[in-house]
Amino acid sequence: MKISILGTGNVAQALINGLINEKYNVVVGSRNFEKGSENIEKLKQVNQTLSIVSYQEAVALSEIILISIPGFALIETIKDIGIKNFEGKILWDITNAFSSEAPTNGVIKLISSPEESLSESVQKLLPLSHVVKGMNTIGAHLMYQPSLKENGTAFIAGNNEEVKNTISTIIKSLGWNTYDAGKLESSRALEYMGQLYVAQGILYNKWNSTFKYID
Repeated sequence: MKISILGTGNVAQALINGLINEKYNVVVGSRNFEKGSENIEKLKQVNQTLSIVSYQEAVALSEIILISIPGFALIETIKDIGIKNFEGKILWDITNAFSSEAPTNGVIKLISSPEESLSESVQKLLPLSHVVKGMNTIGAHLMYQPSLKENGTAFIAGNNEEVKNTISTIIKSLGWNTYDAGKLESSRALEYMGQLYVAQGILYNKWNSTFKYID
């Protein structure tokens, strides 16, 4: 199964390296694929044969597109790539709906609302694609085989059950338990959980923590 990851930041790097370790076929999409960057050099040092291409080419090459770019840039980036290019694709949205503004008392402002999450906005923009929210409540350094006292929970939300099962299987291979939070409307709550996770990190420097669902 080929997975294209859009972005080369800390979260993307953790997932790229983790997925490659788990034998997935990974392609990286980057704005700087031609001129390079420090992040690209880090990736190439670990995976010398890694394919790093433009966003457009990365989307064309895979059936699963993992989005790991700043939330405030997500909608415009998708429009720049071209809405038709996403038709029939699975979009694994790991972003948080953070604005570009500085946090206030540790809390970063969201660009979404209680009535519509960023994931729902993406799904509305791409009606012929399958959007799944997943792993947005997890820090970059915990993405792959986390060292925690207890296993945490990776929450997922989306409208297609088969697609959610596909993403759940991938997440489990990274070392996480998963919980199906429901349809894409549930991503509204997940984005607020992402906001809470980051706020606790900023306020108390507690980044080595996560959420756990207990039934």
